[in-house]
Amino acid sequence: MYNKRFLNAHARFPNVEISSVTAGTIVEVPNRPRLIISFNVCGGLLNQRLAIVDALIIGHVMGATVVLPWLNLNGKQSGPDYKELSSMQAPFTAFFDFAATKKALLPYVDVVLNESSQDLSPIFLDLGPITQVQGRAYTKEWYEQLLEERYPTWHAKTHSLSVPQVVPRLRFGCTLMSLSKSSRLSSGYLMQKLHWLIDAALVPAAEIQESAKATVSKMQELSHALGGGGHFSALHLRVEDDWLEHCKQWESSTSTPPRDNCMTNTDSLSRVFAIEAVNKRHPLFVAMELELNVKLSNVRGLRNLKDYQLESRTTMAPQHTKAPRELAAFHDLLVCSMSHRFIGNSVSTFSAYLELQRRHRSQEAAAKDFHYNGGKIPLEDVIFKPGALQQAETRSKALKWIFTVNGDASPTFFELTQVAVSSALRNTQLIPICVHLGQVGRLADWLQQAGVRVIQHKPSWQHFIARAAKHSQKHQNMSTNYINPRMMLSTLTRLDIPVLGFVDEYILYTDVDVIFLGPLTLNDFLPAPAFYAVGSEADDETTNALSLITLSSAKAYAYGNAGVMLMNVEALRRTHDEFIAWTFQDKHVENALHFAEYGPLDQGAFNAFYQGRFDVHHWPVFNWKPYWGYSARAKIVHFHGPKPREYLAHRMHNEGHLEGLDNPTMSGFFRSCDEKPECYNYMHMWFRYLNLSMGRQ
Repeated sequence: MYNKRFLNAHARFPNVEISSVTAGTIVEVPNRPRLIISFNVCGGLLNQRLAIVDALIIGHVMGATVVLPWLNLNGKQSGPDYKELSSMQAPFTAFFDFAATKKALLPYVDVVLNESSQDLSPIFLDLGPITQVQGRAYTKEWYEQLLEERYPTWHAKTHSLSVPQVVPRLRFGCTLMSLSKSSRLSSGYLMQKLHWLIDAALVPAAEIQESAKATVSKMQELSHALGGGGHFSALHLRVEDDWLEHCKQWESSTSTPPRDNCMTNTDSLSRVFAIEAVNKRHPLFVAMELELNVKLSNVRGLRNLKDYQLESRTTMAPQHTKAPRELAAFHDLLVCSMSHRFIGNSVSTFSAYLELQRRHRSQEAAAKDFHYNGGKIPLEDVIFKPGALQQAETRSKALKWIFTVNGDASPTFFELTQVAVSSALRNTQLIPICVHLGQVGRLADWLQQAGVRVIQHKPSWQHFIARAAKHSQKHQNMSTNYINPRMMLSTLTRLDIPVLGFVDEYILYTDVDVIFLGPLTLNDFLPAPAFYAVGSEADDETTNALSLITLSSAKAYAYGNAGVMLMNVEALRRTHDEFIAWTFQDKHVENALHFAEYGPLDQGAFNAFYQGRFDVHHWPVFNWKPYWGYSARAKIVHFHGPKPREYLAHRMHNEGHLEGLDNPTMSGFFRSCDEKPECYNYMHMWFRYLNLSMGRQ
């Protein structure tokens, strides 16, 4: 398992601690350096790697030779102080190929090993105190000042002492998160770019590389057998006891935004995978701590992934099951890094670092990889502070578009859905996802054939709908959704969208009575909403320029149309339980879920509960109404009120006359459209897309 160099070194120094470098330690130094920096590492594999990279960047900044430390074979931490109770040391070469790493680092920093050697000429160095820098994120100027304080004759510009016979040395504790990367170096490197250059120069030991490549080869063979073309996905799953302990501590901290997504979606990975279209023909390599006899399909989080071919190092490389924790993790890290698609948990340093690393190296990975627990990547803000100069790896992920349908949708809503999907696929880069209620049938089949991702949902609160429907008749003039309970359920289902497994920061929801006419990005909804963004309801006859309605009490409140919403997933997820409990109070159910001046059903619930916390856009291009007239800028036209066939019936049989065939609740909309004849251009567009959706030109 270990190379001979490790066995010999460990036999001579079995009790060496990471922090036990003492006066007289022999350091391999082929040429006399100007400055020596030594440091410690801490934590698991990726925390140790981060500490190494930071120390090497400090060495680059100061023109120093860096002494590479011994590493920890078991960095598992426990307790409130994250103590490493099972620490076991090994030389740097147990993990990395020193010769290859030293060569790769030559353009940036010189390195030597912290291992005794009788083959090299020793240099004995005076040792100063150990400076603790972990988590401090000091600037490069701070380190230069520290050196000048310790050695007053040090010249920062020349990186030398005026007393040449003295070799200055700085000793640090663990260098994890010890350096701010918000500045540009005199060498011309952006600090963040240098981070990834040095990271890439750390060459794994040959034995670990060969083992990982053998596992990858097996995964590719399996993929070919499954029809996956040699591609495989990788999942880093955290459900172990030490992780649950960490999550309790992590989420107990008060911060903004709250730390509350450590275990989010862990028990609904099948839905997350469906939303993200994780290919079932690609075998799934699972990176986690496992005993040899544990069946993957019985592990928490994996139980509902039985449609996937699950593999791990216990099945692909069983010799690593008994390997020390961090060497086994290194094997998994390399396998995951070579996967076609990586899925992780953003709170885990292992997952977070690998996702950032892959995003930096490949635009394809940036578009496909994701973390199943949603939210941002905390590590990104820690190692690359906001406001830092970045080699921007821009996220190329398309915005997801969500809509809800009933399996027994009426012919009208079947057509509306077809047009919405066809126009979105033709005119946008949106990823369409349908939240499907009821029995799967003809509509679901059509959606899947069109390329829509369909996820099934049964709301836990749907038993309230039957009760509310008993009181709905008095509100039918306010919304056609009160016509039957099925329509009430369908429109209210949007309340659950934030907890269905979406991992994006923002998603787009629309009703199906829309037509997409132009590409949409988050820029169309700026500023990014704290909870959600909507357009104004109707027009200036019901809303003023600020989208405010004045109550009889002279208090003003925001009122938005919920037919198109940009949702802040994390914010709405955090408040979902409270929102549902508030919405389905007895007093609301007995009023047919009509929320007085705030409106009916889902729209009224959103307007009332989130009052003062959402954004309303006036005349929005993402929720343009036909009766406002034609606009070349409109990107989503929302048939709020009458639907296209109703407009057509009105014009053909009752044009200009509001009596007779017209529904009284629609008369205002028809009048506005008649006053702006170009309104009917949108009806012609809608019928054109209906024909396209049916395969007719």
